[in-house]
Amino acid sequence: MKGSIKKAFCIVMITFILTSCSIIPDQNTAVSKKQSSKIQLTLWYYWDIAKNQQELSNLINQFNKSQNKIEVKAS
Repeated sequence: MKGSIKKAFCIVMITFILTSCSIIPDQNTAVSKKQSSKIQLTLWYYWDIAKNQQELSNLINQFNKSQNKIEVKAS
């Protein structure tokens, strides 16, 4: 009895892992990549210290100016 429960559990877990790890391309992502060559990334953060906010803003601006494939926006 215990052996069949272990087998069933293993089968369920393997099925779960295989289905959760499968990669299916998102159709909306493919369309947006065709429309725009620049990837837009929104960085969410919480800092209540003004100096840290300014430093993050400076780093984001430097990064955005250093390349043209990704645009980072802080929120």
